Amino acid sequence: MVQFLLRTNLVGWSRFGHLALKEMYAWYNAGHIDAEAVDAYLDCEYRAMLASSRG
Repeated sequence: MVQFLLRTNLVGWSRFGHLALKEMYAWYNAGHIDAEAVDAYLDCEYRAMLASSRG
């Protein structure tokens, strides 16, 4: 039983550590995306979806 709890805690901490590493990577690269280009792309896609849903 003790071994199971220790292993469960190890799995939890490794998942938490992996998530923290991904979050730090996202923070580091936060300014590297052209937000206006993403907005323009999404607007174009939304218009295309709306046009295709109307028939």
